[in-house]
Amino acid sequence: MSTTPARWPPSPSTVASAPCWAGRRGTSASPASSPTWRRRRLGAGTALIGDKAAHACTEAVETVIEDHYAGQIAELADRDPGLAAELARFRDEELAHRDLAREEGAREAPAYALLSAVIGAGCRAAIKISEKL
Repeated sequence: MSTTPARWPPSPSTVASAPCWAGRRGTSASPASSPTWRRRRLGAGTALIGDKAAHACTEAVETVIEDHYAGQIAELADRDPGLAAELARFRDEELAHRDLAREEGAREAPAYALLSAVIGAGCRAAIKISEKL
């Protein structure tokens, strides 16, 4: 398995034509309201601002996800080391995406600090909401 992250950002046409998540099992949730599609819309929206903004979006999302994984890994380390190791592998993939976004100029995006703060806050809110469900 390759550890090289996919090139980011994909073109808006690639995002629009990518296969979608079909909703949660047992629900009639619209694919357009799924977490995958909301994330794609966010990525596509920032891509319309420009490549650097799309990279800033990726960096903000991956930073929040890394923090979330770190908490889960710490909580599971003694109780289920195998699952903690698997989560650590996922976290490392997310960090590779974040690092690539930084290399591609995420911090050069227009209004980087504001964009990063808003996207990060939205991601943290989404995680909190999903923990309640």
